[in-house]
Order: sequence, then structure tokens, then C-alpha cells
Amino acid sequence: MLGVASAPIALEGNGASLAMRVGEVADVKITAMAGQGGAQVTIANHPLAIAPGQELVAARAEHLRFTDHGYEWELSESNGFFSPFAYQG
Repeated sequence: MLGVASAPIALEGNGASLAMRVGEVADVKITAMAGQGGAQVTIANHPLAIAPGQELVAARAEHLRFTDHGYEWELSESNGFFSPFAYQG
């Protein structure tokens, strides 16, 4: 473990595009890939979703930035996935 810190998390989405910011540490925006007839490309029966049984939407990262603990990553046009989720407390 390199360390622990508190940071505000902002998440925005419109169904086809999602953006998340974690303080000054991380910033990412992904957009769903268009498949046949313009529908989102989905992946079923995989082990990666937060909620078991939920389909993933295949996406492309428009940008991804991570800067913390001496690491600095800048990525763009890489793959990404997203699925619906809800946190409850």
C-alpha cells in the first residue's frame, strides 16, 4: 500500500458517455462503442461487472489521467467498460 487519502468523487453520465473525477488524482471519460444499428456493444456472461449478471457496455476511453504517489499516467483511446451500479449504505 502506498497510502490513503480522502478525495471528492464526481460522476456524470448520459447513458452513452461517462465521466469521473477523483479529486486531483484521477480524471476519466469513456464513451460507448456503437454497434449494429447504432446500438451499444454489450458483453454478457463475464466475470467483470460490479453486479453479477449485469451486461458490460464496451467503450473507448477519450482520456484517462492518474497522478498520485509518484505515478503519472496519461492514456487515451484505450478500451473501457461500464455497467449500471448503485451503492447503498
